[in-house]
Amino acid sequence: MELIPASFIRQLPDISTLGHTYLAEGWSFWLLHIAPYALDGILPVEYYDHLMDLTAITRRAMSFDLTEEEVLMIFQDKCTTG
Repeated sequence: MELIPASFIRQLPDISTLGHTYLAEGWSFWLLHIAPYALDGILPVEYYDHLMDLTAITRRAMSFDLTEEEVLMIFQDKCTTG
C-alpha cells in the first residue's frame, strides 16, 4: 500500500453517508487509492475485477504520456469484450 501525505488531499467525509458531498478530487482519490483496498473481499469478484480495470484505466488516462494508440488498445481490450 502506498503512503500519501495528508497535505495532498483534504479530509474525506464518510462515503456511505455523505457521498453526495464529494467533489471530483474526492471521488478520484477514493477510486484510485481507497477503493482497491476497501472493497477487496467485499465486492463479488466480477465487480471487483471491473473496479480494478476502471482504476487502471483511470490511472493511465491521467498520465501525461498517453498516446492515441494506447487509447485505442484500451478501448479494444476492455470496452468491446462482452
